[in-house]
Amino acid sequence: MFLSKSRCGVYQLYYKDESGKRQKKSTRTKSKVGAVEFLRKFDLVHVQAEKYVRKTLGEFSREFLEYARGTYAPQTCDVYHRTLVYLLACLGEKDLYDITSRDIDLFMTTRLSKVRAVSVHIELRTLKAAFNTAIRWKLLKDNPCKGIRMPSIPEQTPMFLTAEEFQDVLRSIDETWLREVVLFAALTGLRRGEIVNLRWTQVDLERRLLNIQSAGNFKTKKGKRRTVPLHSCAVMILKKKLGESDEFVFTLNGKKLYEDWITRLFKRYVRKGNVKDKRIHFHSLRHSFASWLVQHGSSLYEVQKLLGHSSSVTTQVYSHLLADQMHETVERIPMSLDSQAW
Repeated sequence: MFLSKSRCGVYQLYYKDESGKRQKKSTRTKSKVGAVEFLRKFDLVHVQAEKYVRKTLGEFSREFLEYARGTYAPQTCDVYHRTLVYLLACLGEKDLYDITSRDIDLFMTTRLSKVRAVSVHIELRTLKAAFNTAIRWKLLKDNPCKGIRMPSIPEQTPMFLTAEEFQDVLRSIDETWLREVVLFAALTGLRRGEIVNLRWTQVDLERRLLNIQSAGNFKTKKGKRRTVPLHSCAVMILKKKLGESDEFVFTLNGKKLYEDWITRLFKRYVRKGNVKDKRIHFHSLRHSFASWLVQHGSSLYEVQKLLGHSSSVTTQVYSHLLADQMHETVERIPMSLDSQAW
């Protein structure tokens, strides 16, 4: 890096960029003292930033959310929207390129004072994904979330209903359509969105299979598709509903169900029912499906495939339920001890 005086008398700063190519930048001064001061304050980070489109955090948020609405599921878009709103409230209209790991640490500390660590964990993962898109759009060079130490989350076992609790809740539900949805969820392990958006074109009654995939405005988690075998009782529910609607399987008066409505109504019956853990919610039916399978001898690999988990790590939360089955496993060791040996 050096200074050189041009023909017009203005000093030019010569330097090499990241690729090793020589670059030139005017100091805009004919004074040697001024040029040396320019050299002293010169920051290559700002030079690199000039290669990128400058956007404020607010501008990026609006553009990203517009992109997300056409790419991700509505629930995912809601998470992105909330998280970016929280970040804006914390950092203000800061230049996106100037956001640092320190800013993210500040955001994490602020959020941890208001919500649980598991929520902050989700928000940080959400921001990291959004900033990765900014890098791809040439708005950022590095991800400010990279290397951030995530808040520790106490290991929690998933909440699920016992068979007795489930039957009690099911019997208390007055609405036939809701009773069918709840039973179907517990028999298939499908997510709420997958049930509400299930179409007859995805149902193969002859082979007793469901083809879970993105369709219309609905996108499956991570856009993945999977095949789900049907319990005989689930088949009976589907046969009963034949002819009610030409498009969606579960409807009310021929109209598609609202997800939030199902959640609120189910929660109401949980509070009224003989359920020990009142934190149980609709997604707990998916946990119940998995837990019942494990308790009755299914392997974690089988449960992983049925739930559509991309990683076995996610399914490991049900491993504690295998403890009672492990006695038979350890007894396979060919060993016996004579009591006299003690």
